[in-house]
Amino acid sequence: MEADLGEALVNLLTDTYGLGPEEFDRTTPLFSSRLLDSIALVELISYVEERETIKFKASAFRLDNFDTVERIVSVVGRLKGAAPSGA
Repeated sequence: MEADLGEALVNLLTDTYGLGPEEFDRTTPLFSSRLLDSIALVELISYVEERETIKFKASAFRLDNFDTVERIVSVVGRLKGAAPSGA
């Protein structure tokens, strides 16, 4: 069974960026806390777009939309639900 997006993101952050469970959870600021840099942000957005077969609108590219795993999951959920959200 395919992992949910939140779980997949946690796995990506652990496997690709070497973050351990003691360093972050789904509510930890990833970019504003400088755990990850702007290159990681671009890679993360690309990963989410490919995995979820979506394309973010330019208006979605605000740090607060991508700063935590929970926020990323929320933005994707709104986008896939076609609710107006800026995503």
